[in-house]
Amino acid sequence: MHPLEYLRAVSRHRRIPAVELAVEFSRAVGEWGFDGPELVLAARRMLEHRPDAAPLWWATARLVTAPSVIDRAFENISLLDGADEVDPEGSDRHDDGLVIPVFATAGGLAVITSPWTDRLDDAVIVDRPVTLICGIGHRVHPTFLPRVVAGVSDRGEEVREIYLAAFHHRLEGPDCPAAPELLRVSAV
Repeated sequence: MHPLEYLRAVSRHRRIPAVELAVEFSRAVGEWGFDGPELVLAARRMLEHRPDAAPLWWATARLVTAPSVIDRAFENISLLDGADEVDPEGSDRHDDGLVIPVFATAGGLAVITSPWTDRLDDAVIVDRPVTLICGIGHRVHPTFLPRVVAGVSDRGEEVREIYLAAFHHRLEGPDCPAAPELLRVSAV
């Protein structure tokens, strides 16, 4: 199977975690040496299928703007391989406060999804400290955030945008560069 067909097949499965999808894309780029127009086209097609995958936006933007695509692909893999999603069952307590995984963040806004929206409401009501954790790959460029939010909403999940400054927070990993070529609509 051609690597681009494999990537499209992988992206169609909504059950694949976003971080794993970003690793698979980076691995394919690194191993097959995609660059230039082929890389941009592959990235846009993946993002069409999974606009909700913030780590995929992060990885593809870093790849299409990299001076050395292959080196950046393997850097993405090494960063994302250790980046697990925050476990909803194990992260509820942190120094008597609530730790909430951020689905995506950009420009001072954080996006959280259910069940964390309800837990945030409960914590605010009882004045419980809240810490927002934005894992590696979940920091997207502000131009991508509306697409991520729309993708999550299309899945039927509750989405809420909140200000990072209102809570203690920790942002992990490098920022996501601007990559306007990922937002263009393909004529094909």
